[in-house]
Amino acid sequence: GFTAGNPDLSPETAWEYELALDKDFADTAKLSAGIFLREAEDLIEWAADENGVWKPFNVSDAKIWGVETGAEFQPTEVLKTGFNYTYLHPKNETTGEFIAGTDTYIAYTGGRIEIYEDLLLDHDWGTFPPNMTAPTNNGAILLG
Repeated sequence: GFTAGNPDLSPETAWEYELALDKDFADTAKLSAGIFLREAEDLIEWAADENGVWKPFNVSDAKIWGVETGAEFQPTEVLKTGFNYTYLHPKNETTGEFIAGTDTYIAYTGGRIEIYEDLLLDHDWGTFPPNMTAPTNNGAILLG
């Protein structure tokens, strides 16, 4: 599809609050959990018009709250793996409706193996909502 600008677009402003806990277990594991709240005015969203052209527009007031959990494990010096899950509750405070095109969850897992010194084999895998366009499977060899 195509995109177009919007000369009537206002800048987005927001306050964000977060409470998180992280717990390390020796050098081999880490658990984390958190909650967050974002209160935004003139939140910028994208939507396709009747011709399939994507344009930004402002949502007058929005509130997005969520919960995030994660864990990392490093069973050996060369192997590291982990996962993360985030739940989002995006709501247009003016209409009371959920914000269209906004994710409600993201789940991610990944792993990394150090093959030789700074030569790494990295793999990411994610489960995303249907409206998200990010890749769901990604592998790479990294030289660091």
